[in-house]
Amino acid sequence: MGGSTAWSQNIAARVNTTIEDSGLSVREVADQSGIARETLRRRLANLTPFTVDELEAIAEVLDADSDTFLNSDYWSQAS
Repeated sequence: MGGSTAWSQNIAARVNTTIEDSGLSVREVADQSGIARETLRRRLANLTPFTVDELEAIAEVLDADSDTFLNSDYWSQAS
């Protein structure tokens, strides 16, 4: 099953944006979060959806609130 729903696409885009804004590379985020680089690459490309645990691990690395990637209101205001 692919991660092609609009919800998972939005989450992947939000994670991508947050990583880019952090100044860390995807490799650094993968290493620090404990997520395999290939797994993170697939998630960011929205080939498979993120798990809640992965989102929490990434948020911790990026020093973000754990609901940052799920909060539609946050992203509406940031646009």
